[in-house]
Amino acid sequence: MFLLWLIHTSLQLQFNDGLFYYETINDKEVSIKIIKCEEHENLEIPSFVQNGENEYKVVKIGPSAALGCSKLKGTLNLPTELREIGSSAFKECSGFRGSLTFPESVEIIGDHAFSYSGFTGKLTLPKSLISLGESSFCSSQFSKLEFLSTSLKSISRYAFYSCYRFKGSLILPDSITTIGFDAFGICGFDGTLHLPNSLRTIGSFAFSQCSNLKGSLHLPKTLQRIDSYAFSNVNKIDSIYFYGENEPKYGTNIFSHGYVYVLDSYQGSTFCGLPTLTFSPTQSTSIPISIPTREPTTNPTINPTTIITSFHSSIPTLCPTSVPTQSQSQSQISYSDPEQPIEEYKEKIKYLMMLIGVSCCLIVFSILLGIGIFLYLKKRKESNQKLQEELNPDQHIL
Repeated sequence: MFLLWLIHTSLQLQFNDGLFYYETINDKEVSIKIIKCEEHENLEIPSFVQNGENEYKVVKIGPSAALGCSKLKGTLNLPTELREIGSSAFKECSGFRGSLTFPESVEIIGDHAFSYSGFTGKLTLPKSLISLGESSFCSSQFSKLEFLSTSLKSISRYAFYSCYRFKGSLILPDSITTIGFDAFGICGFDGTLHLPNSLRTIGSFAFSQCSNLKGSLHLPKTLQRIDSYAFSNVNKIDSIYFYGENEPKYGTNIFSHGYVYVLDSYQGSTFCGLPTLTFSPTQSTSIPISIPTREPTTNPTINPTTIITSFHSSIPTLCPTSVPTQSQSQSQISYSDPEQPIEEYKEKIKYLMMLIGVSCCLIVFSILLGIGIFLYLKKRKESNQKLQEELNPDQHIL
């Protein structure tokens, strides 16, 4: 395996042309390894590059290619055949301005690829996108976000965290099933939020402190889990509607709201700890307009998230340098599922018993080793004494 890697590496060709340093992927495609950091206005990355008699297609921008280069200013035009943008490729490129549109070939945008970038216009994500990295646009300056994607399944953790200049509504594509931890935390959207009909999981703090979102919030029937503080400090939402029949698993202090509208067929008495009212959706629109048919099961004036205690009590200014693992994220969440603590307890007991077993084995081994060493030293001492007696018989007699 190492030999194959060595052969492949030796066959890779590197060359430069102007601002760009290239590395061949195969005999037809190249990756941009480095973008030279020097004063440049309106950067246009070529779709094809010539090296001698060979022409290559530019399909990838490598990790950290232009990391921290504030000398690149104005707009950024990407290659038409580009498939992948590596991690931190344009991180902290604060000199960029205007909008950013990706070609319909882009499939992967890496972690921190555009975090802290200075783009001031609209961000348009393509239909071809299948992977959006963690913190990929964190703390960027874009003013609007549009998804054209029908392939993207998940919004990664911190993907748009602290994009406080975003305005308008947020419409997520129907392909999305998971919204990660703090994915849209502290964003500036001042319109409505449209969640996809396929959505299953909303992570902790996913929309926390998006305090300008307004209108109604419609939760699809596919929803299976809402983690803690997912909509904390989203205070301008006038009403919340859930279209499923079964209550999802949930954490704590999810909503800054007093009650939730549910269908007549809803099986629970509360929704994520909040009292419920019933509604009947019309056939002509998905937005419910009917008057509630029963009183709340508990007092709806009580706001369960009036006091929020967490690390979101103040607005942070930096993107996270490390992203919590799935186990760390889940450790901050207390679900209503009663079987989960039991399973966790069993796992802890199993792990503890394993540690005890290993410790006992080590103790027994140490004891046996000590006995062995003691017997060996005793036997050796006796042998030495016997040898001395044989060598000095007179001294022994005396």
